[in-house]
Amino acid sequence: MFQRWSQPLYTHPMAYRAVEAGFEISQPSKSLSVTERGLRVTLQYLHAPEVTVAPVSFRPQDARLSKFSDWLAEISMASPEGALLKATVLHGSPFSYYECSTGDVRFSLAATPQVLSSPEDPGRDGRVAAFKVNGRSYAVFAPTGSTWDWSQPTELVLRLPAASRYFSVAGLPDDREKTLSDFLVLAYAFPTDTRVEWAYDQR
Repeated sequence: MFQRWSQPLYTHPMAYRAVEAGFEISQPSKSLSVTERGLRVTLQYLHAPEVTVAPVSFRPQDARLSKFSDWLAEISMASPEGALLKATVLHGSPFSYYECSTGDVRFSLAATPQVLSSPEDPGRDGRVAAFKVNGRSYAVFAPTGSTWDWSQPTELVLRLPAASRYFSVAGLPDDREKTLSDFLVLAYAFPTDTRVEWAYDQR
């Protein structure tokens, strides 16, 4: 809210960060450090970006909190001319949801991926790209009519239809085909609001 970009946003099980290069995505993994004499142990789950989402045809000038509710945040990354990449993240969800007002979308990967499902392969769903980066699985879910360019080993480009400028990205718990199918069922259910109510029963 108070910086041009952002610090890491931990939504559990995912983490995100808005930076000049785009919107970073990670699945934080356990990091354990011990002092030299073993007097203190530090356990952390740090954000280390494995996928970065960025528009191809424009360069955002900053990241702004454009909407929030109890467990949801919407981050808008716009160019001076008004072109917009909007990301929605929410606590407890492996999904992040996006809208891009114009042009293609680039997914930059932190390492050469193991491809789990390519939309360009015969017999595969043309809306879905799934891959593993550094041992962790991800999937991109695009609308019908999308086309893809995977000509670079660590870069995937998504070309969205003019009338459907949305997509979602999920961190998968494993690389099973059934998991990918289960996630596809929910991939287009974009959240718009969240409400949390607490009650305490002292009995």
